[in-house]
Amino acid sequence: MTTSDVRVIFLQDIGEPFATGDRLAFLDAALYGAIDAIGQAGITLTTDETEGGISALDANLIRMYAAYLVRGRASQEPMPPQLRRALHDRLFSQKMRGG
Repeated sequence: MTTSDVRVIFLQDIGEPFATGDRLAFLDAALYGAIDAIGQAGITLTTDETEGGISALDANLIRMYAAYLVRGRASQEPMPPQLRRALHDRLFSQKMRGG
């Protein structure tokens, strides 16, 4: 998947597939912020040549994190347990592979 593919899925997930202007810029910032935050957590996103870019598992992780950034900012809720677990599992998997 490409970052553009992840963007389309993310916009659908948060219910804003037709966002434009300032709102789209904000959502794009959340998407790229999620990618940066995942990297700062020590996770190296993998690429999958058969999918033409980001692996499906990492694309889902990016989507979940970006959605949390948008929804969490609006509600001031802590990170959802399933996202925290997914990040932990992904980092643990990477460490076990020697990454």
